[in-house]
Amino acid sequence: MQSQESGSAAKPTNLYHRVSPEFEGTTLYPLNQLKEVKPHLYDAVVSKYLTEDRKHILDCHVPPLDCAWNDVLHFSLVHPSVIRRAFNRLGKDIEFDSFELDTSMLDHENTAIYHFAHMSRSKMYSPGNFVPYSDSLVPQLDDLPAVTLDYYESKFEQDKDPLLYAGVPHILYKGTVDVGSLAIVHS
Repeated sequence: MQSQESGSAAKPTNLYHRVSPEFEGTTLYPLNQLKEVKPHLYDAVVSKYLTEDRKHILDCHVPPLDCAWNDVLHFSLVHPSVIRRAFNRLGKDIEFDSFELDTSMLDHENTAIYHFAHMSRSKMYSPGNFVPYSDSLVPQLDDLPAVTLDYYESKFEQDKDPLLYAGVPHILYKGTVDVGSLAIVHS
């Protein structure tokens, strides 16, 4: 059952989860569950975390949910078209699809917010960057932070592909999501 914060019911807010080219079926699984349920997909999906500068993330702890980074699904409040426009302003183009769902689909007791407060590796995943989910915090998180735009520009200057959600706050969900009836948004 979904929990709402005390007081009046909050208006549902849209969340986005990029559709992986490897995705199959109708359920989104966190990485650790995907490894058990669809091991043939796990290697392709986990590969984005296996670079030297990112493999430490798999060991990251999510304090509000008392679990690992790869025990949660990752969502963004930033509409995919905002990311595409940012790329376009920098002379690049990108197209991708995302599942669109609203926050009322998530059990808020199993949901946390990860604030990308620091881009330095030593501070990026510190416990202070994680807070329990709160409807009141959500409206502040639906645009690309300046640090993300700077990161995109820096990666393009190095002729490298940026991570789309670097610097963007994440909504983390400890559970699975049935996406069978969800809209797919094209960037």
